[in-house]
Amino acid sequence: MKRHRVILSFLVLLLTVAVTVSAQNQERQMVTVDGICYELHDNHRAFLGSFVAGSDGRTELVIPQYINADGECYRVQGIRHNAFEGNTDIISVSLPDSIIIMDRAFKNCTNLKLINVPKNGTLINNVFENCTSLEEIEIPYGCNILNGNSFFMGCTSLKRVVIGDGIDYIPHKCFYGCTSLEELVMSSSIGEIGKEAFAGCTNLKRIIINPTDSRNYLYMSVSEGAFPDKGLLESAIAATASTRQLNPDDVIRGVVRDKNGYIMMVEVAEVDPYGNKVGQDFTSRGGEFAIQLENPAHSIRFSCRGYETVELPVNSAYYVVRMERCSVPDADVPPRKGKAIRSHKGHEYVDLGLSVKWATCNLGASRPEEQGDVFTLGETAPVPDDMAHLGWGGRWRMPTSAEFYELCINCAWEWTTRDSVQGYKVTSKIPGYTDRSIFLPVADGYSGLLPFYTGPRGEYWSSTVITDNPDYTFILYFDSGNVDVRAYNRKFSRSLRPVTP
Repeated sequence: MKRHRVILSFLVLLLTVAVTVSAQNQERQMVTVDGICYELHDNHRAFLGSFVAGSDGRTELVIPQYINADGECYRVQGIRHNAFEGNTDIISVSLPDSIIIMDRAFKNCTNLKLINVPKNGTLINNVFENCTSLEEIEIPYGCNILNGNSFFMGCTSLKRVVIGDGIDYIPHKCFYGCTSLEELVMSSSIGEIGKEAFAGCTNLKRIIINPTDSRNYLYMSVSEGAFPDKGLLESAIAATASTRQLNPDDVIRGVVRDKNGYIMMVEVAEVDPYGNKVGQDFTSRGGEFAIQLENPAHSIRFSCRGYETVELPVNSAYYVVRMERCSVPDADVPPRKGKAIRSHKGHEYVDLGLSVKWATCNLGASRPEEQGDVFTLGETAPVPDDMAHLGWGGRWRMPTSAEFYELCINCAWEWTTRDSVQGYKVTSKIPGYTDRSIFLPVADGYSGLLPFYTGPRGEYWSSTVITDNPDYTFILYFDSGNVDVRAYNRKFSRSLRPVTP
């Protein structure tokens, strides 16, 4: 049985959180408005649960922006998990803007034909999976698709999909198995298409990419197996590029990456015919850059920390620069001087050349291979006092989601086994730090005393709560084939890897 050890100070904290959550649950009311059950929360928020008994058979569902309960006005903020899953009566759904639609809310609603995906709304995993009567979907500008998967998987009647400007990510298996899909319309704001996003869409005949004012370039990272016919996508990209002209004062944006991932701190400069720089930027942690163009006749020069240079004419609407990182001999990039492993308040850390230093062990573990303790953050925001700081003191704290992203992008992840424990060896790709690594062991998430998944995987808390949905917090998730930062419910127990500045 998994051993749960809790430091006394944690126990006091968790008891406090439990009492607070219990009191909140007692204060929450369930009300019925127009045959729909709502759960009332503080700050005048309401979450829709389901139809009340006796309301079965309704074919139209209209969800208002606000409801009145006991003489007070409540904003309808979300639709709960599984709220209408398996309801075969609903044919149409009308949703207000800015609503959160949680996991599997309309899964297996096999007669659902019409639904408006809300502007400025939020979608979470599998919301419309197997809605086999849907024929057309438009995901509008401002809609937030959280890292997840299978949002429209198995919608076998879906023929046309329109993805609006401002949406930059199509998740893993988003439209998997939509066998009737014929036309995909999306904007040049799309930056990444997840693995198998359109796998099984065997009738996809037309892809249209609309250039938009929000992005004067086209960059797209397409994962393996995303499309059944990659040539169709490439033709669409070429057609889009040829219709776009750059003018003075346009902002050129792009992404620099190599075969291992995004590259940060690449100098991107506009240069005149004499080699003089007239504007420059440096790529971010995600490899992104932006330069306001002075003259379309100039060139754009990319320099990777001075070790190599690529120069391209300004003659197209997009930039995808692939560079082999630091092709100079290793002797020219010497390892960082000093000890690779140091300690703070009696706990060891490794400097990977990133914005924070990472502990060598999980909180509650004595060796890197141990999972250590697991913690719950409670079911409501805000996150309780920082668990890592309470446990280890000093400058130790929980990592943020941005620091997890930084770790993902700027390190090489090797699935391995160490002392019979599976996990990832995470090695820095930052020049001067490439001899340094940490080990992240598989770390199950728990519901009570039982793990809620099977198979080797890791789930590690961050301190970052989703602003529009405080029931969810970002975590680092990995298995043997994937590493990602995702949003998950706060009520479960997970591991924690501390960081220090």
